Amino acid sequence: MRSLFAGPGDGFLVLEVAPDGKPLTIPDAHFLFTAEYDRAGSDLILSDHAGKTIIVQGYFATPTPVDLASPMWRSMCQR
Repeated sequence: MRSLFAGPGDGFLVLEVAPDGKPLTIPDAHFLFTAEYDRAGSDLILSDHAGKTIIVQGYFATPTPVDLASPMWRSMCQR
């Protein structure tokens, strides 16, 4: 699998919310905290000025959206 964010303007990923409600890991912590957040129906769209985009399908489809996590947060919580 090629890297999601290999270079400028490179990167498009579609993630789905798991039915178990566990936090969803966004693979790039910097992107998670600096991206612009938008809503498109029940989906969450994260994007930046360089063209990187993550679509979280079904994020707003439940009464309480799942938490978004960075890889570091995820690994610290699984200790």
